[in-house]
Amino acid sequence: MRVMYEHFRAVGERYGGKVRISLVDSRNPLVLWYALRYGAWASYTTWVLNGKKIFEGIPKLEELERLIDAELGT
Repeated sequence: MRVMYEHFRAVGERYGGKVRISLVDSRNPLVLWYALRYGAWASYTTWVLNGKKIFEGIPKLEELERLIDAELGT
């Protein structure tokens, strides 16, 4: 959980208003919607950007930033 918090903080600082971070608890009924739409199952941390699943699990921060940069075209 600490790594996730550090990633959220770093992404927020680097991208500011370009990226919105939402965290959905696996006990939330919305999880079913995410599972169907993105293939994001409750047993995995899933990163979705611009409606596309970009990573499953917890990536290294550098890899996450590379994926976000590629998606945003920066």
